[in-house]
Amino acid sequence: FELMLRNDISQGYENNKYIIIGDTGEKDEDAAERIISKYPSNIKAVFLHNVYNMKNQYKPNSKPVDRTVSGVPIFYFRTYIGAAVKAYYANIINKDALKRITIQAIDELRSSHQSTISKLTEMKVVPQFIIDRNQRAYDSRWSELVDDANQCSFLIPLVPKDLLFKIDSINAQVN
Repeated sequence: FELMLRNDISQGYENNKYIIIGDTGEKDEDAAERIISKYPSNIKAVFLHNVYNMKNQYKPNSKPVDRTVSGVPIFYFRTYIGAAVKAYYANIINKDALKRITIQAIDELRSSHQSTISKLTEMKVVPQFIIDRNQRAYDSRWSELVDDANQCSFLIPLVPKDLLFKIDSINAQVN
């Protein structure tokens, strides 16, 4: 970070504000805090993807709480929509960007799942537990996406009609 900052300053960009993006899996959070402590006026925000903890297993209800360090917000998110909603409310992105990110995240999850299903059906023998595990993971990701998308319901109509049924069925399963 210091090398990049020095280079930017030498090129006349001394007023740049940076956004740090990382995850909670290793030392990204610690690194971000150390950068903030040294350069708080140069950091606009930190976004940390709350990844599954392989030792303790991720518990969906145990999300870290957003906080500030030296006046710099640290945001935790599980989905790109969650990150985008927080960026929108922090005036980092505008409503159009939030809408684009939300649509793209929904489309990518759907196409990723369809691709996985196609690959599984091409295989001659697929154990049922693999199909079930894939479906549970997909439903879990949908649930997280829906939770985050509910925070930006003011963008409605946003979701294509063919997805509304899927979102409603996921909400029914979660509740």
